[in-house]
Amino acid sequence: MSSNESKTSNENPVWLLKWIPVLSSALGGGALWYSWLLYHEMALSGLAWHGLIKAVFMAGAGILCLAAAVLFLAGRSSGWSVLKGGLSLIPIMLMTNLMILLIRGVIALVQGEAQPFWDRLFSEPKHLIIPVIVVAFALLGVLNKRSNPNNSQ
Repeated sequence: MSSNESKTSNENPVWLLKWIPVLSSALGGGALWYSWLLYHEMALSGLAWHGLIKAVFMAGAGILCLAAAVLFLAGRSSGWSVLKGGLSLIPIMLMTNLMILLIRGVIALVQGEAQPFWDRLFSEPKHLIIPVIVVAFALLGVLNKRSNPNNSQ
């Protein structure tokens, strides 16, 4: 057993080491499939620049998850870093969508079309819940790191 394999074995349960390539492949394939569906939907209805951002982030996450699956199958411990990088693109995408929403809100306010924009936005609150949850978890993570300066992870 090489030092990389023993390091990976010591840090994670055996069942996880057997299933993580499958899970990583499923996440990568699902993300690529979803990005293709997003792109196809945008191509039929007109390509909006802010919708393309979500498709690019999802495709990037899918590619990184598939690369992590290959690294896991090769027995490399670097697969964990690549998988974490791919999964970290999802909250970044959601934060980008939240910033785009705020920018579009300011533009609607300046153009005098704020009332229809906010009515359309708040007619379905499910569109806001995921970015709110991501912002809350990000703030909790930052506050947790500041309160525990000796914890290095």
